[in-house]
Amino acid sequence: MLEFEKKVLITQKEYEMLTEQKYTNGTTYRQTNYYYDTDDFKLNKSGITCRVRERDGSCKATIKDHQHPWQECSVENLISCKGEPDKFFKRLGLQCQGSLQTERTVFTVCPGVGVMIDKNTYLDAVDYELEVEYDLRFEATAYMEMKAIESFILSNEGKDAASEFHRRIGKGDRKSERFFKRKAHLKKMLGKKRASFDSQLGKE
Repeated sequence: MLEFEKKVLITQKEYEMLTEQKYTNGTTYRQTNYYYDTDDFKLNKSGITCRVRERDGSCKATIKDHQHPWQECSVENLISCKGEPDKFFKRLGLQCQGSLQTERTVFTVCPGVGVMIDKNTYLDAVDYELEVEYDLRFEATAYMEMKAIESFILSNEGKDAASEFHRRIGKGDRKSERFFKRKAHLKKMLGKKRASFDSQLGKE
């Protein structure tokens, strides 16, 4: 399945404005992504995301290929796992590398275009993201909705804030990329601490 979306990382203030003032009729729910990869994150580095998404007690396994020639597009393959998505990835030799929790507010602009505003918590980090997801037939409507959001920020925060928002559109890393970058950073920091500890033991 092809998935089209316009993405932008947003600030906490923008997140609060959008959820409390603009998309007040949206539906909010929570979901958790469990990411699977090799211990050296080979798949993530290749633009492949393997995840199990849990929502309302139901789990779905997905493989997403982000290396698509079309801008703002990824290929999503839903895997049938007979109720055991965790075992599916483990049979492929992949390990669960951790989880990312999302509080998501969804607003339907029209059939074929939806706005999703996320608060993501993972590995002691928190970030915020906005996605306008659309059917390719409604790309013009999705573009207009993103411009409406930019105008909303302009009217509330001024020209500089709107320009900064516009600059960020399509520039941030994907959720899985941010997760694995954070994971690699923590792994590196842990390695340094262990090396320092071992060095201190050697001096005693």
